[in-house]
Amino acid sequence: MSLLPHKRNLETKINGNYKREGKFFDVFMKQNYILWNKKNMKLTGMEKKDIFTRVDWFTEYLDKIDFINLKGRPQGKQKNWITPQSKLRPSVLEEFVYYLLKDIPLIDDLRLKFTNKKVFAGLSISPEGNILIKEKDVDVALVKEEKASVGVNPVSVAVPAVAIEVKTYLDKTMWSEAQFTAQLIKRGNPACSVYVVAETNAVAIEELLPESPVNEIFIIRRNSESEVDKNTVYDFFCEVKDALSKIQETIVRQPPGRLLHPRC
Repeated sequence: MSLLPHKRNLETKINGNYKREGKFFDVFMKQNYILWNKKNMKLTGMEKKDIFTRVDWFTEYLDKIDFINLKGRPQGKQKNWITPQSKLRPSVLEEFVYYLLKDIPLIDDLRLKFTNKKVFAGLSISPEGNILIKEKDVDVALVKEEKASVGVNPVSVAVPAVAIEVKTYLDKTMWSEAQFTAQLIKRGNPACSVYVVAETNAVAIEELLPESPVNEIFIIRRNSESEVDKNTVYDFFCEVKDALSKIQETIVRQPPGRLLHPRC
């Protein structure tokens, strides 16, 4: 299942004639996005060099997005005419995360799916005594979908294995929201790995505590002017791959030895 939030964002701007420039976005999509998408879908390698190639394509495409918002904008439009609230630029990083992870074999082996909607976040009881399923939207998630029954009602439950919050930059408010999301998601599956991926960081380092419910934060640029750090992106890719591999690990727990957190 493909997760292409940037494609949907462009299509929404075309169909909704965003700021009366639907045709402008249509031309941009045909001239730039389609090539970026096709290259990423065709590439299936997972070696370090393949990840680095994806990063090069990502930065090249992101430069084009920045260009049409600054120098290459339509006639009569001011700089930054595409607002941050419209999520054109943030959706590029979200889609890049999908391209980065899509070919990990364990995704198919475990029959996981990509989604960003209605991730299982636990159960609750309504005032009427009915069981309610709690769900949470995240930017990118790998889930196992199963059919179940709650009372007499059939439901589909998307249990998360990995959840990722994706940000253009990470500030204090976003960090608090990410931690809250991690708490909710881990109510649905305590073993779920939750990550934050952001281009840049604006949170004081001393406020980023290892005790957070977020498993790890990956900041891929030193600042907004610097290049994307390819090794950090590769580290993130390996982290997700390792998190999925742990699902299949079988560790014998018996005395004498460590019983709560055994090591391989």
